[in-house]
Amino acid sequence: MDNDQKNILNSALKFLSYRPRSKKEITDYLTKKTSDETFINQTIEKLDLLKLINDEEFANWLVKSRSRNRGSIFIKQDLKKYGIDPKTISLKSSDFDTAISLLNKKKFDDKNKAYRYLAYRGIPGNVIAQAIKTVYNSDNVS
Repeated sequence: MDNDQKNILNSALKFLSYRPRSKKEITDYLTKKTSDETFINQTIEKLDLLKLINDEEFANWLVKSRSRNRGSIFIKQDLKKYGIDPKTISLKSSDFDTAISLLNKKKFDDKNKAYRYLAYRGIPGNVIAQAIKTVYNSDNVS
């Protein structure tokens, strides 16, 4: 292995040290470092052999870390952005639970504000309506 290959591998390892990464994300990063496809492919193969790249584990990490304050709409967009097919990953937390949690953290005097707040976080409209009805009992909020 020559110096260029070592530098590429070291760059990839440093990139991986901050947080989990998808295969696409690492490939994109290495493409910025070098235009040599052979180096990139060899580095990806090495990282695969060392079990440092696992798209399924990455996707599970992403879903777990983002589902606390984001709905399934945005999580699926994030998965696509990182090269993961959203259909292959089951979203473990429900949008309804996320919406209830978000509404309990922040109280609103107006249903429309609550609706916009949840919609901005990627919660589907039908789930927002159910969550608002559950939290505010439709009587207290205008």
